Amino acid sequence: MQPSTLIRASGLAAVVGGLAFIMFPLLHPDHTPVNYASATWAPIHMLPNIGAILMLYGLVGLLVRQLDRAGWFGVVSFAVAFFGTASFVMGAMIEAFIIPFMSLRNPAIEDGPPPPGIAETFLAIGIIMALGHLLLAVATYRAAVLPRGVAVLMGLGSVAMLILQQVGMMFPSLDALWALGPVLQGSGLAWMGYALWSDTPAPQRRERRIVYPAARSSLAASTR
Repeated sequence: MQPSTLIRASGLAAVVGGLAFIMFPLLHPDHTPVNYASATWAPIHMLPNIGAILMLYGLVGLLVRQLDRAGWFGVVSFAVAFFGTASFVMGAMIEAFIIPFMSLRNPAIEDGPPPPGIAETFLAIGIIMALGHLLLAVATYRAAVLPRGVAVLMGLGSVAMLILQQVGMMFPSLDALWALGPVLQGSGLAWMGYALWSDTPAPQRRERRIVYPAARSSLAASTR
């Protein structure tokens, strides 16, 4: 399998992952006991989880596609973004399964403060992921292998994912703004994936010359 095939495949994975991020805030149910117990809570909350896993494949394809132009800065930014995205998968699993289980067992947890360390861990994961994707956006913009608009949207999405969620936590009346983060992040990821798929040359098939036995005999006789 040729490298271009893997790059194009990673692009398709990034497109699907980006669409999963976009769909999540559009389908996200409220945090209530009824929704915790519903059959749709886990599948909806698996959307960002699946999106982040597919994003990891997209990040690898992006690294390979622009490695020559991005240099060491691109490698370092990829490593930070990869680590932050992998950590995000863990956080998404907690919200999909652990939080509903704990809230249904003890409803008082929903109204009280979170367990020690949970908020700090989620904040650290968000900062690392946002920083990594912002640095990767800068590297992509500088490399200019993909359209620079892809890098701009990736950078905006990474910042929005972190900032708007914190704004919603500090000002409950603005909580709905958090939905813009996954939409922008997913849009940038999907555009990046499409660029990887469409701008990477497709592998060319090698033509095999078939020599039949009669032709092989004639060729051997002519060389004597």
